[in-house]
Amino acid sequence: MKNPSPQTIRLQDYQPPAYLVSTVDLAFDLGDEFTDVTTKTLLKKNAAGPNEPIRLDGEKLELRSVKLNGKILSAADYSVTDTQLTILHPPAGELSL
Repeated sequence: MKNPSPQTIRLQDYQPPAYLVSTVDLAFDLGDEFTDVTTKTLLKKNAAGPNEPIRLDGEKLELRSVKLNGKILSAADYSVTDTQLTILHPPAGELSL
């Protein structure tokens, strides 16, 4: 990833986050060629935040599956790029991802 030149962020441009993260649990399986990482994140919609999909950033990752509240999501439920995973229509309330 190229380091972009710094940009000024003004207080008037600030928006509260769309989701608040309660916990993040990570499990690592270290291998010689690659590392498997399993993550479980608890979050909930921020009432003061914008109404947006869930967006998670990451680079050089191979997505194997996405589970939301214990249910494996189909490819129609999310979009994935080289740098971001987006859960398109998350339900209300506390979420386990």
